[in-house]
Amino acid sequence: MMARGDNHICGLNTVGLRRAGLGTKERLELQRLYRLLFLSGRNLRAAVAAARETEVGEAGRVLLEFVASSRRGVCTHSGGQA
Repeated sequence: MMARGDNHICGLNTVGLRRAGLGTKERLELQRLYRLLFLSGRNLRAAVAAARETEVGEAGRVLLEFVASSRRGVCTHSGGQA
């Protein structure tokens, strides 16, 4: 993710994902999940539940598990890139 200010995110770090070796398909999947989780207007639990009903690859499962298992919450979207 890309951070903005204190405790806000503003998009995916696609350059970092590319440098980490994620392919186009994986990056597009993460972009889709990012939009579903943070830009859909749903609360995070409902968005995670909806995302789990879709087919996701390994990178998507890692993101969903991270968000779902967070005990302290995750940062919220604050505008900027999508």
